[in-house]
Amino acid sequence: MRTLRNIIKFEIKLWIAFFVVAGSVTLTSSLFGSPSNKSFTMPTQAMAPTIKKGEKVKADMKAYEMVEPHTGDLAIFVPNKNSDLRWVFRVAAKPGDVISYVEGALQRNGILVYAPPPLQGLTFKSPTKMKEGAEIEYPYKLKETEYFFLSDDPSHMHDSRYWGTIEREQILGKLVSHR
Repeated sequence: MRTLRNIIKFEIKLWIAFFVVAGSVTLTSSLFGSPSNKSFTMPTQAMAPTIKKGEKVKADMKAYEMVEPHTGDLAIFVPNKNSDLRWVFRVAAKPGDVISYVEGALQRNGILVYAPPPLQGLTFKSPTKMKEGAEIEYPYKLKETEYFFLSDDPSHMHDSRYWGTIEREQILGKLVSHR
């Protein structure tokens, strides 16, 4: 027959076991990171000064499973559907937004698009040409699955101004840290 004292000892042991297991899980996830996080090395200066060539970046590859990318997010994507490459650029426009050029400067929904600090004040100029087959007629309203990406360096022309829009299915994750 179990006494009250034995029952209390048993419950205390259960709680101790619970906290040991919970602590181990927390420690393991903080040491090894979330299984949805992936690390990459930035191969180019395309996102300088925000991310320099050779910097390590970490992306949450499940960030967009329940929500859509937002304007301003740094996103990981494949540049074309048959590519093994992974690129990082800033989401500049999302489905339904209207991209246009006024006096050669990029606008989203009628508002000038500026580079992020410390390049604040610089605008994104119209490309002299676009990649063949990616031409966009401006003003252009993004379709339900299209996103427009920009480098953080306005002088860097190899972003959506050059190669056009990116489909939602090409977006893999969201950058969560860089160093």
